Amino acid sequence: DWTSVFRGQGLALCGMAAASVNLFREHIDALTVFARQGYRIRLTGHSLGGGVAAMMGMLIIRHFEQSKDLLREIQGARNPGIDEAALLRVYAYGTP
Repeated sequence: DWTSVFRGQGLALCGMAAASVNLFREHIDALTVFARQGYRIRLTGHSLGGGVAAMMGMLIIRHFEQSKDLLREIQGARNPGIDEAALLRVYAYGTP
């Protein structure tokens, strides 16, 4: 089955969309802590995992963009000049 994602701006398989939302909810706190410590986030996946990684990347970027104070904190002294593109990269292979 297909489901609407990102407020009606696209469609995704229900399983991949649900997996990305679940992973996001489970790990966003840890990813935020690592980003504040100066780590850059890299997601990777193959086939269905690549689709999940791509959707999770969109959720993470949207989370950081919606919280401008958090993004400014991440861009602070440990990451001068870092933007969303440098903070997060997704490497997906053979995505559906």
